[in-house]
Order: sequence, then structure tokens, then C-alpha cells
Amino acid sequence: MRKWVVTRCHRLGQACQGLRWAWSREVHLRIHGVAMLAWVGVGWWVQWDLWSWAILGTGFALVGGAELFNTAMERMVDAWCMDPSPVAKVIKDVSAGAVLWVVVMVTIVACLLLYRQVVA
Repeated sequence: MRKWVVTRCHRLGQACQGLRWAWSREVHLRIHGVAMLAWVGVGWWVQWDLWSWAILGTGFALVGGAELFNTAMERMVDAWCMDPSPVAKVIKDVSAGAVLWVVVMVTIVACLLLYRQVVA
């Protein structure tokens, strides 16, 4: 049992190292972080209910996860393709497009939450 706990703690530490690495090197992750803080400010100002916060928090998790996967994908492609490749470009572009898709969808949902709170 002790070995299992030690292994889980070690893996948790590795995951935290990955988050720190991405936060320190990926400007877009920090930009998304600032945007999330702005939406938290808006939600606090309009006094969203618990369900609105839960929906917004889920959106934040999706945006952050998409950005982290995009970062991992870009690093993997860079490591495997030393020369510029049309396939590598497509992979990186589609990965970035996935982040854009999630950001746009979460922004629409956040705007709908804001509209519901302000108009209702």
C-alpha cells in the first residue's frame, strides 16, 4: 500500500511539473488564464448562481485542457519532424483549431449565462 501511495504522489508531482512548464513557456495558456479571471470578475459582479459557476468552471477546464493538449501535440510534432513538413503543419494547425473551437464555444456559453443573468 505504501509503495502505491508513493508512486501516486510521484506521478502527481510529475503532472504538476508539466503544468508549471506549460505555464512558464506558453503565452496562450497565460492569456486564457487572464480571460478566465476576467469572466470570474464578471460572474462575481452579476452574482451568478451555483449552476452558472459550475458551467463556467467546466468551460475553463475544457479551455485549459485543450491548450495543454495543443502544447503537447506541438512539442511532439516538433520532436518527430525536424524538417518542415506539410503533414506536421496540418497536425499543428488542427490542434490549434481545436483550442479555438473550445474557446469560441465557451465564450458563447459565458455570454449566454451573462445575458440570462442581466435580462432575467
